[in-house]
Amino acid sequence: MTPGMFSRLVDKTRLGPAGREMARRVLVDGIRPAEVARQMGVVPQTVRDKLEVIASALRAEQGAPADWVVVTVLVPPDVATEIREIAVVLSRRPARGCRLEYGVSPLWPKRANVTVQIALA
Repeated sequence: MTPGMFSRLVDKTRLGPAGREMARRVLVDGIRPAEVARQMGVVPQTVRDKLEVIASALRAEQGAPADWVVVTVLVPPDVATEIREIAVVLSRRPARGCRLEYGVSPLWPKRANVTVQIALA
């Protein structure tokens, strides 16, 4: 995640200075959550909680309904193609709803794997 994107998202949260620092180290600096937890003297779940706050701000910014769920999976490219096709079919069902994003996850831009996100109502 770029520093600018991080600043924009974190400003929409109630994270305090320590929570902001934890999230920044993971999302901007690319340090693993467990390592950030060790560095800051907290349990890894605390870091994951802060990351979820930023993820919620990202979903809100993208206009996702509050009750939608984002599922992120790392799959080979051929499987990603199948998932995209399923998402297209689901997106045509108004009662169900679906938004598909794929490519490099804004939360994990340094990973080279294919990331597919499908938000289902």
